[in-house]
Amino acid sequence: MPGGLVIVDKVFHGGLSSLSDEEKASVPSEMDFSDDEYRERLSDVFREHKGFKTESFDFFYQAQILWDETMAESVSQFLKIHPDYQMVVLAGNGHLEYASGIPSRTARRNNYDYAIILNDDGPEKGIADFVLFPGAVAGGATPSLMVFVKEEDGRVMVTGFSPKSVSQEAGMNIGDVVLAIDGSPVQTVGDLKIHLLSKKKGDAVKLRILRRSFFGFTREKDLTVVLR
Repeated sequence: MPGGLVIVDKVFHGGLSSLSDEEKASVPSEMDFSDDEYRERLSDVFREHKGFKTESFDFFYQAQILWDETMAESVSQFLKIHPDYQMVVLAGNGHLEYASGIPSRTARRNNYDYAIILNDDGPEKGIADFVLFPGAVAGGATPSLMVFVKEEDGRVMVTGFSPKSVSQEAGMNIGDVVLAIDGSPVQTVGDLKIHLLSKKKGDAVKLRILRRSFFGFTREKDLTVVLR
């Protein structure tokens, strides 16, 4: 739809009847306004805004349907030309919930199967096929090596210790470079943090460190640290 955003904005302010004949010719030929539940949900959202007017909502609803139908038509046309493709459509939840927006209107055109995936912290029955991160999950504190580190030239160097540090008690020194934890290479602070996510207090981890001596020589050393 050439100038699609401009046309949708025009409908939002003046309704479909405000479009010129040329503009009307560019909108989807199929426009379904029969989903009363969709209309009611949109009305509830619209009423939350100050200055609610029935006429204004009618224009808003028409603009929403126009936008949904335009996206559905674009998806359907692409899949018609490329029948071997699968398509992922990224859109706001309001265009996807309960299949009322883009999904059902696309399926109306091509009868293809689809799945709706939402990122929502308050899922309701029937709102989608899959919901990502439906709510906060409480978790315990990740155990710590009780060290201060910095990244330098692709290595993680120890710069200090917390009071009563389990790593210091295990024999680690300031200036040591952490090469590996439980056999997994360590190149960033993130490598350490990710490995510790699966651990709990009281677990023992094996660290391989690189230590530079007073005379400039280096040697590798293995330490066992009991997490606290």
